Amino acid sequence: MKTFKDHCDMYLSSLASNKFGFLITKYCGYEFFIMIHKHSTLKELFRYIELETGNSNFRLYVNELEISKTYESLNNYIIKLRNDNLLEPIYKIPNPVVYRIMIDDGHKH
Repeated sequence: MKTFKDHCDMYLSSLASNKFGFLITKYCGYEFFIMIHKHSTLKELFRYIELETGNSNFRLYVNELEISKTYESLNNYIIKLRNDNLLEPIYKIPNPVVYRIMIDDGHKH
């Protein structure tokens, strides 16, 4: 019988094939990790983060570029950012690919 850890390891190993990992980071240094399906939209990314934070009043950034809450494919958006050299994975291979997204929720710390 597989253990909880076995199932977690299988889930993490599937990250590269159908999910993006994001480290959502506030400017004060607080951060949390999410995984979301590659075929999600930017609007769904915002909703996922809203559910995680309990806050719908925030902005997301990659470098200084603000991410718009649209129905654009998350996969296509990431590909464009990578092609424009605006986004790089945080961790080196063989670790799963994880990208940093900055969040501004208006709270000053």
